Amino acid sequence: MFSPTDSMQGLYIHIPFCASRCIYCDFYSTTHTEVTNHYIDCVCKEMRLRNLSRDSISKPKLRTIYIGGGTPSQLCGAELEQLFRGIESCYDISECIEITMECNPEDINDDYISFLRSLPINRLSFGIQSFDDDRLRFLRRRHDSSQAIRCVELSKSSGYENISIDLMFGFPGESQESWVRDIDKGLSLKVSNISAYSLMYSEGTRLTGMLSRGEIHELSDSLMSEMYLELSTRLRESGYDHYEISNFAKPGCRSVHNSSYWTGLPYIGIGAGAHSYNGKKRSYNIESLSKYIASIDNDELNEVEEELTDEDRYNEYVMLRLRRKEGICLDEMKKLFNEKHIDYFLERSKKHISMDNMIEDGDSIRIKEERFYVSDSIISDLFMV
Repeated sequence: MFSPTDSMQGLYIHIPFCASRCIYCDFYSTTHTEVTNHYIDCVCKEMRLRNLSRDSISKPKLRTIYIGGGTPSQLCGAELEQLFRGIESCYDISECIEITMECNPEDINDDYISFLRSLPINRLSFGIQSFDDDRLRFLRRRHDSSQAIRCVELSKSSGYENISIDLMFGFPGESQESWVRDIDKGLSLKVSNISAYSLMYSEGTRLTGMLSRGEIHELSDSLMSEMYLELSTRLRESGYDHYEISNFAKPGCRSVHNSSYWTGLPYIGIGAGAHSYNGKKRSYNIESLSKYIASIDNDELNEVEEELTDEDRYNEYVMLRLRRKEGICLDEMKKLFNEKHIDYFLERSKKHISMDNMIEDGDSIRIKEERFYVSDSIISDLFMV
């Protein structure tokens, strides 16, 4: 069984509940909100069960906490208070520097944001996606553009300084001009972090079904690339650091929790569908609300473990490090992998350096920002198979 260690850096808690499901979403979520109370009981119990498996009697120290989903802002005040009591009973959060909660704009009002301020939460992440009401309706989002703006303004006026917003581009029929309007509206909010993702057609989603039936059509790769370059250019010119393929931050405001994923630090995931990593192996909680609750009620962890081979670790290292603007530090890589892996990476990366896809800069090799949009094909070419 995977269990946390005293060096644990991050805690992720998955809240899978949504009032309704967006047409593009392939994250584990459910609209069965009638069991929310029972689920929070199980989340708190899972934390206790994991700590019982540890040899040390001291609480593991956390550096970051991330409450994601689903829609964590579907939780009421009593449920959030219970959740934080559970966290503090199992973990030492005295040195926790970042505690993030994902929220949907329509859930935010004066009372709710005031309550969040009473909790240890010091960072909010809003799933805005677009400021165009037609596109929001297309996605089946429950908020409109005015609510998106108001949730940020309320958060700021209540004292939150570390705020992130998610934007999305590549909608069927979207133009470069309409995307620029979304970018500019996002910039006008002056938030600390902006994440931007292209609309993905994931298997099994309603969106992909619409595509396969010919009801909608994808944008061309060339237009998508232009949209991404417009995004990176405008945000960089506005003082944002393009620190990861999809993430931009004001100086000193990078997401600490998410950065731990990209730098390979250990973390534990709590809740249905949550993932954990201890540096050598990964574990996955079952993606079933009913089975998760039944297992925890029975004092059992229903999880699958995956032992990583040296090649797995190399591939993950390459994939995650090259998502960051700093790329791969060769000195670090040499400490983590044997000569076979180093030689393979250097040989494969030569081609991409010569093609102007990658840059060798002193002791680092990184993907050029102009090639970030096609980074998947570059990174996969560096994998060991």
